[in-house]
Amino acid sequence: MGYATLLRAYLVAQTAGVASHIPGGYGVFELAMVALLPASTPSARVALVAALLLFRVVYYLLPLLTAGVLAAVVELRAGRRSPASAIQPAVRVGFVDGGVASGR
Repeated sequence: MGYATLLRAYLVAQTAGVASHIPGGYGVFELAMVALLPASTPSARVALVAALLLFRVVYYLLPLLTAGVLAAVVELRAGRRSPASAIQPAVRVGFVDGGVASGR
């Protein structure tokens, strides 16, 4: 299978996924890829489905896990500071004679 064939199938499958209005195009993208890419043997079809699953893991789950770890690190580092330093003074805003007045 050549690059042009894969690119054409990918673009059509992405367009079908977006047009379906299903979040993430789940199912629609995979169905389009399986329908558009040639798989002459059952083992080739299994390899294609495995590649699609790996694509979903890398494209969606890996960034999610990375963001979760980074968020946990940031929260743990923020927890090491004293609680008083985490509290920011509140700013009161009120309307006085048609204008805005602020104070602490």
